[in-house]
Amino acid sequence: MKSFQLFQNRNYWVLEILNYSNKTIDEGISGKLKMEKLSAEVREGLIKQGNENPWRLIRDFRGPTEPGLSRLMISFQKLGLVEIEQIKSQGVKYLITEKGIKVKNSLDKFFSKINPIEIQIKEIIEEEVLKKWIKKTGNEIVESSEIIQNMKKENLGKRL
Repeated sequence: MKSFQLFQNRNYWVLEILNYSNKTIDEGISGKLKMEKLSAEVREGLIKQGNENPWRLIRDFRGPTEPGLSRLMISFQKLGLVEIEQIKSQGVKYLITEKGIKVKNSLDKFFSKINPIEIQIKEIIEEEVLKKWIKKTGNEIVESSEIIQNMKKENLGKRL
């Protein structure tokens, strides 16, 4: 299943993760760690579906992380697509707004028109990746994900 470069864009998948969380747990994504690990899981799911390195990750002490994710979220907040709430004294919570949902739905319509396979891939990622990890915390994902554990071990000091 070869897909278009646009569909591999992490901006789309960040909105998809937030939209999926809004539909299933209705409380957004709590914590940068969870957002980063969900993003890494989605990326690996896309690679499994035949996409070639959808976006770059780097490895730090917590495993694969996405450079620029915080900047992206702030940009989405400025555009009114995402709300970022400070929880407790250190953590953050990411929530998709109504405008973000409309943009996400418009992107889905666009992708379904140019290549219906794209929506099939999205459904596979939702079923195989997001459904499995969305209710877990960031630490639970790090501890129980074989993908994250392998990336931590195999890629020490390398760009992913």
